[in-house]
Amino acid sequence: MPIDGLYSLAAVGVAGMSAIVLKLDQGRIEGNDSAGARYIGTYEADGAGYRLTLEIISPPYTFGVFGTSASETFRTNSDTIIVPASLFLERVPYTLPSYGITVIATRIPDTYANLAGKDGIRTLIGMLERAEAAWKNAARTT
Repeated sequence: MPIDGLYSLAAVGVAGMSAIVLKLDQGRIEGNDSAGARYIGTYEADGAGYRLTLEIISPPYTFGVFGTSASETFRTNSDTIIVPASLFLERVPYTLPSYGITVIATRIPDTYANLAGKDGIRTLIGMLERAEAAWKNAARTT
């Protein structure tokens, strides 16, 4: 049951929600989220699921769905979690027991892979700037 691919994840926790884009490729994880955090790690099959070892690096002045408050410096959280294969293969929501965060993953087209890469945050900002310009333009015509 291979799970290699590009995924959009919605995570809901005590401090709100986050949108995450993760690329899973041959045991490696790379991604970014809507608060500007970067995800780096590995994954491997573990029984009926997968063991994910992640390092989440959050920039200064951002919140986390883990309930962490904003920091004036970069903050790194590292953990290993086991998730059921159904999270990635069947879009079944899963609540991470030790965090109280519910996650749902959806496979997305590989054309969005740049959102998971090193420049993913800049790409997302560019998309939002284009959306903002489109809305301003639409407001002028109505």
